[in-house]
Amino acid sequence: HRKRTISTQILPIYDQFANGESIATIENSVRGKHVYLFSDPHGSWQPEKKDELRSLNDKYMHDKLVAGALKENGASSVNIVLQTIPYARQDKSTPNKRQAASLDIIWWELAKITWENGYIITTDLHNPASKSSFQWTHFINLYSWWFVKRVIEEAKKEDKDFEPILLPADQWWYTKISRIAQEYSIKNLLATKTRNYSKNNTVDDIGIIGDIEWTDIIIHDDILDTGWTLVKLLEEVLKRKPKSIRVAITHGLFNKEAFQKLSSLIINSSGIIKWVYITDTVNKNLWENNWVKKISTQDIISNTIFSIFQRLPVNRWNDTDYTKEA
Repeated sequence: HRKRTISTQILPIYDQFANGESIATIENSVRGKHVYLFSDPHGSWQPEKKDELRSLNDKYMHDKLVAGALKENGASSVNIVLQTIPYARQDKSTPNKRQAASLDIIWWELAKITWENGYIITTDLHNPASKSSFQWTHFINLYSWWFVKRVIEEAKKEDKDFEPILLPADQWWYTKISRIAQEYSIKNLLATKTRNYSKNNTVDDIGIIGDIEWTDIIIHDDILDTGWTLVKLLEEVLKRKPKSIRVAITHGLFNKEAFQKLSSLIINSSGIIKWVYITDTVNKNLWENNWVKKISTQDIISNTIFSIFQRLPVNRWNDTDYTKEA
């Protein structure tokens, strides 16, 4: 088989009709090409000047239209790099609320575009079990093992005596954190969260099982949305007098007042909270900040795409399998 090469970058043009309907235009020929569409509907930056007025739904609709245009105009395969899948937190029907399992709807839309020979690539899917929704497509979920490893490496550059303890944001992530801790032969603890569901975005209480006094803590979660859970957890961890705290968030959405709430807490932590690490799966223009550090997914994504193009095992240059189940 002849090896494929990556040769062209295409920037689709965004526009709208007067009634708000999206228009997607592709000026380059794509016939016979294998095209990878990078989509960031949660992000706050795009080349288009009109972007800041567009909602998540507008951006996602535009990218679906781009994908449709690629398919209609003869692309050999349409592949979607959607690192933060919208509606991924709605992965099952809610009893007594008559709500749709929205992720299944998203999957069906993407599957129709990428069917047969296209790939869907995402990073740290909210619920690893949701991978079953994509079982009839070429679906690659790059789990966050590599991200935690990079955070540990960065911390050890700053503190040669750094000995991390992993802490999940709540009990739902305990299994994932345990497997990452096992992978890197480090200790992990359990955090428990209780909510008052009569109020939105309210965390009543957070507990931590295990002693963390004068220890180096890494808190890991997949999404930072409004920041309520993280702030509450950080407040509880600070009460227990750790040596240092670092936070690793795969998808930094930073909605509503999340940035302001975290900034105030970090500034007043007497230097105990060192960094909030985020990846660039969501572009929120927060990378140049004195407490936010970006860890790029560029190598992970490029290696994955290159391996697909060359018909090689995914991420063969690293001893960590980023697609393993968590």
